[in-house]
Formats: sequence, C-alpha cells, structure tokens
Amino acid sequence: MKEGSSIQHTSLRYLISMLITDFIGLSVAGFIAFLMKFGPDLSEFLLRIDEIYRFVALALLILIFKRVHTQRRLFYEEAKEIVEAIFLTFIIIFSFYAMVRAKPDYSRLLLGLTFVNSMVVVPVFRFIAKKLLNGYIQEDIVIIEGPESQKLFDFLKKEWYLAYRPVAIIPFQEAEKWSKKVPNVVISYIPFLNEFEHEMLLLSTNFRRVFFVPTISGIPFSNQIVHFSIRENIPLIETSSRLDSRLDRAIKRFVDLAISISVVVLLAPVFILIALLIKLDSRGPIIFKQKRVGKDGKLFTSYKFRTMYVDADKRLKEILEKDPEARREWEKYWKLRNDPRVTRVGKFLRKYSLDELPQFFNVIKGDMSVVGPRPYLPEEVKYMGEYARIIFRVRPGITGLWQVSGRSNLGFEHRIKLDTWYVLNWSLWLDLVILIKTPIVVLRKEGAY
Repeated sequence: MKEGSSIQHTSLRYLISMLITDFIGLSVAGFIAFLMKFGPDLSEFLLRIDEIYRFVALALLILIFKRVHTQRRLFYEEAKEIVEAIFLTFIIIFSFYAMVRAKPDYSRLLLGLTFVNSMVVVPVFRFIAKKLLNGYIQEDIVIIEGPESQKLFDFLKKEWYLAYRPVAIIPFQEAEKWSKKVPNVVISYIPFLNEFEHEMLLLSTNFRRVFFVPTISGIPFSNQIVHFSIRENIPLIETSSRLDSRLDRAIKRFVDLAISISVVVLLAPVFILIALLIKLDSRGPIIFKQKRVGKDGKLFTSYKFRTMYVDADKRLKEILEKDPEARREWEKYWKLRNDPRVTRVGKFLRKYSLDELPQFFNVIKGDMSVVGPRPYLPEEVKYMGEYARIIFRVRPGITGLWQVSGRSNLGFEHRIKLDTWYVLNWSLWLDLVILIKTPIVVLRKEGAY
C-alpha cells in the first residue's frame, strides 16, 4: 500500500510542480510585457492586470488540455506543445477582442508582447524547474532485458529532462515483482507486437506506463497519426514524410535565405578577418572549393575557408602509408584526429566550425540548406548503399542531425543512418531544434577535430 501511495505522490508532485511553474512563467512573461509597454506605472498595471491574467488563465487551460503537466517529454518535444498552446491562446483572445469589442481600450501591443515573451519564458522556466526539482519529481523505471536495453538505460539516465530514473535492467520473469515498487517499464525490442500479446497484457496490467521500442528502421515515425477502430479493435499507424508539402518546402527555403543573407551581412567583418589570418598563416587560396553531391545526386561546388596546406593530398597519402592506426581511423571516420594536413589557423576554424561560414553562399545559390544531411563527397556515394537514394532527396545542410549528435565522433555508417532518419522525419520544428542545438554543441567543442 505504501509503495503504491509513493508512486501516486510522485506523479502528483510532477503535476503540481509543472502547474505552478507554468503559472509563474506565464505571469512573469505578462509582467515583462507590461514593463516593456508601459514602464513601472502602478495605476496602469492595476487597470491592465486582468488582460494579463486572462491570457495566463486561458494558456494554462490549453496546456492542461494538451496534457503537458502529466505526460513527460523531451525538452524540444515539450517546447513544441507549449508554443502551440500559447499561439492558440493568442489567437483565441485576439479574436474574442476583435469580435465582441468587450474592451475596446485593450492593448494589442501588451497582448502581442505577452505572447512573444511566453514562448520563451515558459519553456525556460520549465527547464530550470526540472533541473532544480529533478530528484523530487523523478519516477522510477525498469528496462526489460533485450538487444537495446543498455542503450535505453543510458538514454534515460542522460535525458534528465524526462524525469525518469532508470533503476535496473531486469529479465522478463521478474517484471511482476518489480511492478509493486516501480510504475514504469520499457520493453527494449519488439519485432512484431502480435507475437507478444500475453507479455504485453501482463505488463499493461501491472505497470502504469509501458514503453516499447518497435522495429521502425526506414519508417518516418515522428510524423505519425494513430487511427483506432473500436469495432475491429485494430490500431492503424499512419506515417508520412513532409517533404512532399510544397508549403513546408517554400517556408524552409525562405528561412534558409533569411538566415544566410543575415549571416553574410552581419558577419562580413569576421569573414574579412578570417581571410587575412589564412593568408598570413600559409600560402594558397582563401577559399577551398570542392565537389560535393547535392539534391537529386547532382554535383555542386562547395565553399569553405581553406584549413589545409596546399599539398594536403600528398601529406595524407604519406601518413596513411606509414601509419596503420591512422589508416584505420581514416577508413572508419573519413577524418583524422591529429591531421597533419591542417594548418594552425585551420585547427581553430575547424574546432568552432568557422571554416563552414562560406557555405552560406551555397545556401543563397540554392545548392545547400542551412539544415540538412551532410554534404557527401562523390567517392563516398558507393559506400552509402540504399541510403543514398533517400538522403539525396533534399539539399545537404551546413548543420544537421549528425552535427548535433557527435560530429566527428560518429562513424560513417552512423552518420548515414542519422541523415536518413532526418530526411524521413523532417519537419520545420526539427530544423528549429537543430539550429538551437548547433551553437551549443560547437561552443562545447563536442566531437570537434
């Protein structure tokens, strides 16, 4: 009885903590908006406080309806739900004011600023609250033994934002015993669910939440809709890639141009400084031009700041012939950690990905996208197999899933699979998440050679 009560208390703690956090976050966003519009005017604040809390109350109701206080998600998944809820709140309140004219003197700017601030403040407050309260709101979870069990254990341990505490990897025979003290379980691998009907029934009866990892390799699974027939008792999972949406492609291209033109204009002094440093450091051209494979398998000329000596190919050949360890590293990663071809300035540029800045001109030309698969070399195509057909459906990117998932620490095969997953599961939100994570990864120098 005590164990069940403790499990319920953990769930309730999470619910209450997130509700309070969202209330505080929305209120702070409204107060900041008021100060931006009216300054520290107490009499005006008393007149406008109902406008702020009308927004706060409706936003909280929509967030509750979307179950963001009971369902635990990764940060970027949760942020998407929060942004959608806040946007819907803005639309409803703005439409209400426009139609009924209940308060003609309401401040459109105050409403707009509250909306914009909330989209930033609420996710940030949630992040901070979950970090501070992590031990208080975490729920225990066990993983059933399987091929991916250790990987799942490490994932749940690393992704603290989910607020699950992995406590053990257990054989299936011990699941019922653990269900008396742990509310959640993960089945690490299920090829065909119908073959595990009895096991799933047992786990679903004993645990409050059951997670399973089906075989979805090659399936666009992030953009899914579940259709359920009550009469036939059949779930039908619909998956699709958003690449066929002309509107989404047009928006992506517009964002590409907006970001690239802004970078080129704002960082023009940086471009000039890097060019001077390259010239002073070693002889050779400033820009390194190389043929890469683009959309539909067409070759294009990629631009980068030169980071190698002009006789780089000769140096590479010599080291691969003399050093077997370097040859093995090259065959696995297509890169060398201590690359003798790289100049002094080049090492700095590569560490912070500054050598890739000229690729924004490739984006403006239409050869590349800001976010996309890695731009592959023509000689790498023969090693890509069936994945090439999927990856080359889109423009390659300056950054991508491979960039924020380990960079040079990833093997060639792993990069290909990440790029394939990106193409199949592409969305504008995924691009935004990658864009936000890229500078964090670069500044931390994760996987940088």
